[in-house]
Amino acid sequence: MAKIDDNAVANINSAFLKQTKAEAVRRDNMLMMQPYANWEQFLMPAPMSIAILGELIIISSVSDFSVNRHTPDRQYTHIKYPESFRACLMQVSNQGWKSFNLAHKNMDQIRLHSQSVPTHMKNTVKTLMQGDQRALEKILPLQLGSIKAVADECLGLAQEVEQTFASVTDLIHELLEACTSAKGAYEAESQEVARSLEEAKLRKATTEKVKRQVEEYFTRMNYQVEDAHGAYKKALESAPSEWGVMGMFAVENSINVVGNLVSGFMSMVTADPVSLSTTVVETLANVGNVIAEKVKNKEQGKVSAQQTELDPVAASNVLAKSSELLIATVKLQDLLSEDAKLSLHKLLDDVTGDVNSDISRRMFQKIKTEINLEEDCSPKAAALTLCRKGIAICEKLEEIGQCDEPSEEQMGKLAVRIGELYGKVVKFSAGCVAANSSSVLPPTAPNLSRAAGDQDSQDTSMVQTVVTQARLKIENAKAHLDSTRAEYERSFQSMKETNKELDEILIMMRKCQVTKVDFDTKLKMLAQGLDALARVREQWTKMIHFFQMISNLIHICLTKSLKKFTADSEEFQGIKGYNQQKLIKDLIYSQAFQATNISHLINMISTTYVEISSKYLMERVTSLGRLITLDPEDTEFQTERELLQRGCDDARRLILERVLSSKEEFESRVQQRIEAIDSELMAVLPPPSQCEAQAIECSHKQEAQSLFREIAEEEEDQWA
Repeated sequence: MAKIDDNAVANINSAFLKQTKAEAVRRDNMLMMQPYANWEQFLMPAPMSIAILGELIIISSVSDFSVNRHTPDRQYTHIKYPESFRACLMQVSNQGWKSFNLAHKNMDQIRLHSQSVPTHMKNTVKTLMQGDQRALEKILPLQLGSIKAVADECLGLAQEVEQTFASVTDLIHELLEACTSAKGAYEAESQEVARSLEEAKLRKATTEKVKRQVEEYFTRMNYQVEDAHGAYKKALESAPSEWGVMGMFAVENSINVVGNLVSGFMSMVTADPVSLSTTVVETLANVGNVIAEKVKNKEQGKVSAQQTELDPVAASNVLAKSSELLIATVKLQDLLSEDAKLSLHKLLDDVTGDVNSDISRRMFQKIKTEINLEEDCSPKAAALTLCRKGIAICEKLEEIGQCDEPSEEQMGKLAVRIGELYGKVVKFSAGCVAANSSSVLPPTAPNLSRAAGDQDSQDTSMVQTVVTQARLKIENAKAHLDSTRAEYERSFQSMKETNKELDEILIMMRKCQVTKVDFDTKLKMLAQGLDALARVREQWTKMIHFFQMISNLIHICLTKSLKKFTADSEEFQGIKGYNQQKLIKDLIYSQAFQATNISHLINMISTTYVEISSKYLMERVTSLGRLITLDPEDTEFQTERELLQRGCDDARRLILERVLSSKEEFESRVQQRIEAIDSELMAVLPPPSQCEAQAIECSHKQEAQSLFREIAEEEEDQWA
């Protein structure tokens, strides 16, 4: 193991602080979310939607029929004029026009509202850092309340738009069902329409499941913050003699768990629920396995292994224990000599004669007890396996410590076991960092950061843990940026393929002479309109979830953390320069910072939307409005139709140019960030050990879930 500089911890902390300033973390957040919240790409179907709405008006000028001919007594929820197919098509076009108008107006308001959040956040941080308890009690609720008010206002605006698009898609869905029933259109050539209806139902079912999971996230996040308040006291009681740097890890874990939950939530709600092909179900599997498996396994009550493995809250809690596992194992490593042999001199305390492995045994036991309380998930089984192996080794060490003359064979076997355990724990930690990648480099809470500089960093096991954790974070940050770049490319290629298909459909539609458009073709065109508008609607659903998360985070600050701060005046000075009050301040900061991060993302999205909508959509929407008012027999009608067609084609071409430009800019920013991490952070670390290098390489090649299963499945008799 390479020699570590005496100032290693201070140098690492300083380098990480430099690379995790608030603005840098916000930029990282933008990079990580761009493949999933890239509204330039998401708006590619918008001109198609407008063009299809225009074509529906053309279709409505030909022969009419009643959609309720076979079911005259049926009550329709969305269709106003079931006696006329032509009137139904006009209703679809009219509602679509209203939806795009409302979307532009509301998104501009969201843009203006979200601009104010950074100012509120700066005031909040100033109060947290400089204010006394009275200031926090009086001023902080007002400042946090301002952020929540913005979120709630934007939530209402987004819900209003989503509902208008929902009304259009529900109308089209009901119209398709009514038409296929009226014409008996379940023949071979109409299977595409039937499939569109099934996929629309699947979209709705998946959206409902996401909604339920969002509500569960909010409930469990409340409990998680409540637990974090008590974790500090419990940690003090469980390991008072081993606090210091280890305490820093424990507190950081308590704070980061909430951030990890937010990250998991963001990945979940930004996933594309369903598409016309199965590729989107595969996308879901990458960023929302729980939901994807429920979609694929339609049998009620059947819970897949993947669902069980990925309980997001339990997994986040278990992953947060990796640093404590690493400390306990590094302490066992300290019992080995430089030639990797067990040293009796290091094993036994010179003064008391006690076995020095007792500290590790207590730590393993504590971690095991805490993990056993969590729900089943893939990292849980792996972590428990490592704890059991660690405890078994500690028990063997205690036996050797009590022997007058232990054999070389016994000591040799234990030395090998300690080395192997260390390798597995480093591998597990690498998997945890990869699975818990809530951001490229997670920020350190301000009070905790200040306290870190006051800690005694002479304990070699603590220093080694800091160095190893830092290396894993750095390597994962680079790998995470690379995977984001690959995901962006995948989404870009998927967008190109989808738009190629839509191009072919629109070309086919325009080639059809109005008088020769048969019924099945009309339904297929209507089905394509349903899909295109549904995609736009889904992006607004995501916006709703974003605002719900901001509002909920601030709600937790006001109802949990702030009340806890004002009620708990007792001082617990477990870490030098850090106490319970500072922990609660850091929790408030962490939650408010996460809310601001999401708000920053929303501001980028809303700015992009308003710019694209102003330049490329609203003129076409206005043209659609004029087309709706014209008589199809009027010569001006055909002129307006051609203008709309050219306008929509131009809009799609210009939006694609914008997408390509954004893609180049994104790739450049990712590369710059990777280079900054390499030059600024890797420089302060010693060379990695062979064990660390292998663990990092393995975590890059192997999915975290597979890595956890591999560790959990190893036979216990190999160790005991």
